[in-house]
Amino acid sequence: MEKRGQSLPLNVIVIAIIVVVVLVVLVAYFLGGFGRLGGKVGSTFGTTTAGSDLTLATSACKTLCTQINLFDSPKSSPFCQRTFDVDKNGDGELGQGETEISCSQLVTDCKDKDNKAVSC
Repeated sequence: MEKRGQSLPLNVIVIAIIVVVVLVVLVAYFLGGFGRLGGKVGSTFGTTTAGSDLTLATSACKTLCTQINLFDSPKSSPFCQRTFDVDKNGDGELGQGETEISCSQLVTDCKDKDNKAVSC
């Protein structure tokens, strides 16, 4: 008695390949699309909110100061490179004398891993 192995019809194999390709495309689309959307939202609110108020900008700079030891050189860290447009008088607009302020100007007591003052 001869036994034959079971096999899948060619239609099922083709449909399975199409389904896998569609799933890969959908996953790539959603991961890429949401990644770009998250980056845009983060950049919009990260710079606008933190730069509109002196307290928020100072708080953001203090956080960046605590992370300064993660970088090879303090000058390459976000603490030394980040600037904020701070509304000092609280009128909601940037006027005379309200220009970019760097973190090194807002947080003057930032120290590196050797407990030395950070100079940008």
